[in-house]
Amino acid sequence: MSKALVISTAICASLFTLNAHAQARKVQGTVVGTDQKGLVGVSVTVPGTRIVAVTDKSGKFSIEIAGNNQELQFTYVGFQTKKVTVLENRRHLTLFWKNSLMHWKR
Repeated sequence: MSKALVISTAICASLFTLNAHAQARKVQGTVVGTDQKGLVGVSVTVPGTRIVAVTDKSGKFSIEIAGNNQELQFTYVGFQTKKVTVLENRRHLTLFWKNSLMHWKR
């Protein structure tokens, strides 16, 4: 391989990495039950990745996502799994879990 090709490949790889990193953003939120209290232990994941967060004793979570319109999956023992798309302008979510379904307040 020529030296110029190796250098240009390295530059392209660096730019791709910087672009992907620049698009990452933190989303925070709260998951509450029917009693309006935070649910502890709800798993929050980005499907298809190893990115996981778990709600704390107040039902709060914080997770890094990449890109716009990223989907988050919420699972809680004994309840139906819920998927929510986080639109590009959202930085905070509040989710209300009612009975076996979770409802999203927009």
